[in-house]
Amino acid sequence: MNEEKIDIRAYVAIVLRRKWIVLTLFLVTFLSTLYFTLRKPPVYESKATVIIKQLPTAIPGMDFGYSKANYITNHTLILKSRTLMGKVAENFTSEEMESAGISKLSSIVGIVSSAITINPVKGSDIIEIKSKTDKPYSAALFANKVAETYIHYNIEDKRREVKGVREFAEEQMELVEEQLKKAEDDICNYQKTHKVFGLKKETEAFIEQIAELQTLYEKARIERKGVEKNLEAVKSQLTIEQKEFLETSTDISLPLLKDLKISLSTLEKEKASLIIQAYDEKDPKIREINSKIGAIKSKMNETIVSVLENRGQIDALTQVQELLLQSISLQISIEVAKAKELAYRGVLGVYEGKFSSIPSEQIELARMERQRKANEKIYMMLLEKAEEAKISEASEIGTVSMLDRALLPKKEIRKQKITNIMLGFIMGLIISIGVAFVIEYFDTSIKSIEDVEKTLKMPLLASIPSIRSNGKKDEISVLQNKLITHQKPRSHISESYRSLRTNLQFASVDGGIKTVVVTSPAPREGKTLTASNLAIAQAQAGRKTLLLDTDLRRPMIHRLFNLKKEDGISKVLTGELKLDDAIKKTDIENLSVITSGPIPPNPSELLASRKMKDVLKELRGKFDKIVMDSPPLIAVTDPIVLGKEVDGMVFVVRSGKTVREIAEKSLDNAKFAKIKLLGCVLNDVDVRHIYGSYNYYYYYYYYSEDEGKKGKKRHRKRA
Repeated sequence: MNEEKIDIRAYVAIVLRRKWIVLTLFLVTFLSTLYFTLRKPPVYESKATVIIKQLPTAIPGMDFGYSKANYITNHTLILKSRTLMGKVAENFTSEEMESAGISKLSSIVGIVSSAITINPVKGSDIIEIKSKTDKPYSAALFANKVAETYIHYNIEDKRREVKGVREFAEEQMELVEEQLKKAEDDICNYQKTHKVFGLKKETEAFIEQIAELQTLYEKARIERKGVEKNLEAVKSQLTIEQKEFLETSTDISLPLLKDLKISLSTLEKEKASLIIQAYDEKDPKIREINSKIGAIKSKMNETIVSVLENRGQIDALTQVQELLLQSISLQISIEVAKAKELAYRGVLGVYEGKFSSIPSEQIELARMERQRKANEKIYMMLLEKAEEAKISEASEIGTVSMLDRALLPKKEIRKQKITNIMLGFIMGLIISIGVAFVIEYFDTSIKSIEDVEKTLKMPLLASIPSIRSNGKKDEISVLQNKLITHQKPRSHISESYRSLRTNLQFASVDGGIKTVVVTSPAPREGKTLTASNLAIAQAQAGRKTLLLDTDLRRPMIHRLFNLKKEDGISKVLTGELKLDDAIKKTDIENLSVITSGPIPPNPSELLASRKMKDVLKELRGKFDKIVMDSPPLIAVTDPIVLGKEVDGMVFVVRSGKTVREIAEKSLDNAKFAKIKLLGCVLNDVDVRHIYGSYNYYYYYYYYSEDEGKKGKKRHRKRA
C-alpha cells in the first residue's frame, strides 16, 4: 500500500512540476473545443428503420458459417457502399436538391455519404439509417432516400435471380416450337409417301418411353443452362478481381471433387433408370437415392468452402459474401445438372440401340414420332418453366421493407454539443498530462533525493527548499540575494543549512572535517549561496569560521556581504597583500571573509601554487572551520586543485536544472583525481512536489517561528 501511495505521489509531483504546461495545454484544448462547438451550426438528426424479412436460402446440408449476423452485416455494408449512394443520387429531384441546399448533382454522393450512419439493431433484423445535417428537412430526406433506394435495389436484385431462367426458357421455347412443327410435318409427309399410317402398340409404348427419357434429358440440360445464366448474373455484380478469385477457387476445388462427381453420376443413372420404369419421387428407392445425392452435394460444398477458408478469402470478402455463397451454390447445381444430363444421355443411348428390334418399315416413322413427342413434352415443360419464372419475377417483393420512415426533426441535437464539450475536457486532460509525462521522460535533470542517490550514487547531505507559497512572497529571491541563515535563522531554509552543517560533522569518522570546498557541475546551481549559508551556520554554532572566495573567474562572495573584492586572495597569492590584511570581519559573530581580489589571468596556477598551500596551512591555525567557494567542476580544474588541499568536497546540484550527464561527468573527474567527496546538496527543491501540500505547510509551520499565528492558522486549514 505504501509503495502504491509513493507512486501516486510521484505522478502528482510530475504534474505539479509541469503545472503551467499542463494548465496551458488543457486550456488551449478545452477552450478550442468549446469555441468550435458553440460556433458550429446546429445539427439535426432523423432516423428511418428497415427490416430484413428473411435470410437467404440455405445451401442444402451446408452452413458455410453464414450466420444471421453475417447476413445483416452484408446489408449494412451495401447500405454504406458508393454503389448504393450513386443510385440514391439518381433518385433526387431538382426540387429536393434545392430544398436541401445541394447545387450540383455530382456532390450528392459525398454529401449524403457523410451525413448517413448505418446501425444494425443488436439481436434483431432491423437496421437504423440515421442522418445528421444542419437542416431538419435534409436530415429526414437523406434517411428516407437511402431507405427507399435500398428497398428498390433489393427487389431488383431478387428479380435478377429468376430473370435468367425465364429468358432462357423463352429462348428455348422458340427453338423447340420450330422443331415440333418440323417433326409434325415430317411425319405427315412420310405417311403420305410411304402409306404407313400407324405404329404397333408395342412400338408406341417404346416410343413413349424414349420420348419421356428425351424430355428428362432436355429438362436437365435446360436446368443447367438456366443455372449458368443465373451464375453469369451473379458474376456481373462482381469486380474483375472478385471474378478471378471465384474462377481460381473453382479451378482448385473441382479436381478435388472427382470421386464425388463419379458417385453423383452413378446415382443419377440409377435414378434415371427407375424413373423410366415409372417410379415416382415418393418411392422409397428414389428417396434413398435423393438422400445420397444430397449428402454428396453437402460434401462438395464442404470441399469448396474448405479451399476458400484455407486461402483466407471468406472473411476478406465479407461485403460480397452473399454473392460468393450464391456462386458456390450455383456451381454445385451446375455439376449436379451435368451429372443428370450424363445419366439420361447414357440411358437414352441404351434405348436408342433397341430401335433395330422395330420392323424396318416402321423404324423411320418411329424415330419421327419419338422426336415429335419429345419436342411436345419439352415445349410443355418449357412453357411451364417460363410461366413459373414470370410469376416469380412479377411477384418478387424483396427481403427488405420500410419499418418507420424518417420524420422531420423539431429540435437540434443538444446532446452532441455536451458530448463534444466533455470530450474536449477529457482530451485536454489527456493531452496536457500526457505532454507533461513526455517532457518528464525526456528531462534528464536531477530533481529528487532518489535521483541523487540512484544516479549520482552519493549520500545526500541536505535538501535546500525553495519557497513558492500562495499568498507569500517568493522566497527564492531571498535565497539568491540575501543570506537567509542570518536574515531568518528560524526559517525552514536556515534549518536545512544547519542540517548540512550537522551532516558534515558526521561525514568523517573522527569528525575532523575542518576545510571544505563547495562546488557544482555547472554555473547558477547555488554553490555560492550554499557555501555562504554553510559558513554562517558554522559561525552560529560558535565556531570561528572563514568563508574563502576561491572562484577567481566569477566571484560573488563580496556582493553577498557587501564588501570590496580588491583586497582578496589573489593579491595574497601574488604577494601584493598580507594574509591578515585580506581577512575581513563581518557583522556576523565568528564569521570572517576573504574575497577573491582582482581576477587574475592565471587562476589555476595561483590556486595550485606553493603559496596557496602555505596560506591554507596558516588559515587552519587561525580558524576552526574554513568554507571555500570554487568555480563549477565541469568547466575548469580549479575545484580539483583545491580539493586535493582540503578535507573534503561538497557537491551542489540544483533541482530540475542540473543535467544528470554533466553531474556524472563532473563526479568522474573528481573521483579520477581521488578527491574526497563528502556528499551532495540538493538545492532549490520545491517541497510541495516532494512531500505534498500538507507536509509542506506542516514543515513550514514547525520551523517558521517568525510567522506566528498565521502559520498556525494555515496548519489547521490544511490539516
